[in-house]
Amino acid sequence: MISGSQQHGASGSTTCIIKATGGGAFKYADLFKEKLGISLDKADEMDCLVVGANFLLKAAADDQIQVIEMIKLLETRGSKTF
Repeated sequence: MISGSQQHGASGSTTCIIKATGGGAFKYADLFKEKLGISLDKADEMDCLVVGANFLLKAAADDQIQVIEMIKLLETRGSKTF
């Protein structure tokens, strides 16, 4: 199943539009449209990465603190993992 937004054109037909990032979004956009009838809403990878990271920091604020505390604890015990 492909999730995305659907828009109704003037003729009543439905066009599926999905978000895509990366070089493939640009390289294969015409192929998606021609073979599958799907339009790609291309977005910049870095912008999406920053927006996603900000979302995670806001949505899981308590979790990030626990991870930071765990890293500090491991570092004080001499762990070379981090």
